[in-house]
Amino acid sequence: MARLLAPEIVVVLLCVGALVVLSLPPLVGLPFGIAVVVSSFVIGTIAGIGYHVVLHRALAPLPPRWWWNPTTLHARLDAAQRRRVIPWFVVGASGFVGSLLGCAAFLSAVLRL
Repeated sequence: MARLLAPEIVVVLLCVGALVVLSLPPLVGLPFGIAVVVSSFVIGTIAGIGYHVVLHRALAPLPPRWWWNPTTLHARLDAAQRRRVIPWFVVGASGFVGSLLGCAAFLSAVLRL
């Protein structure tokens, strides 16, 4: 039952975070938005590279151009491989979401100027 609630909790936290971010005044929102975008981009890029490397090591050899849609390969992972690969995937995806929230903060601050 707890596993079913996790996505709902994440959605609620993202919505609350978006409301907080969107309510920032311009002098706070601009530097905050830039900092969140840059840090999320750096973390997400490092995690994304790590994810692709770990996934390749876990499942090599892989089909040509596998990196365009690597999530289709998740079904081939056994439990031990999944424990090594999925955390990289989650951190990379979180970096993407963080960069979107940073962009929202920046945009809301710009629109209030």
